[in-house]
Amino acid sequence: MPSLIVIATLEPLLLGARYGRSTQTDPCMVTLPSLILVSAAVLLGIYLGILYLRRIRPRLAVLGAHILMGLGGVEQVAILIRGAPSGVVLSGSLVRMALGLFAAAIFAGFTAPILAQRSRRNGEVMLAAHAGLGFAGFALLLFWISGL
Repeated sequence: MPSLIVIATLEPLLLGARYGRSTQTDPCMVTLPSLILVSAAVLLGIYLGILYLRRIRPRLAVLGAHILMGLGGVEQVAILIRGAPSGVVLSGSLVRMALGLFAAAIFAGFTAPILAQRSRRNGEVMLAAHAGLGFAGFALLLFWISGL
């Protein structure tokens, strides 16, 4: 029960709502959860890439965290485009392109192990495409957030 009180107390701060007469939501604070999730997924992806280059098998928990944080971050970005529960709708061509690149990166990431069963080279190409698309989407997301 105390955790619900803490969440209810911090909710206006996390959503960026200002106190007083103005009930507008700060767009930078609304993008914070998606930025945190996508940044964590990128950092875990870099760590997994280093493990792959050293030919060390990662723990399944780290791999699962990378997948869940990546999917959660993409979901948060999609919510920003469609409209957040607070009523804030943030849109732009950069964020739409970033979302498309993230979707392609997710597809490449899920198909890389499937292709690697038949040919190691094809799996590595898809893994490189996954990393490149994810990094490009992350860069576009950062450019979009910096322009708010």
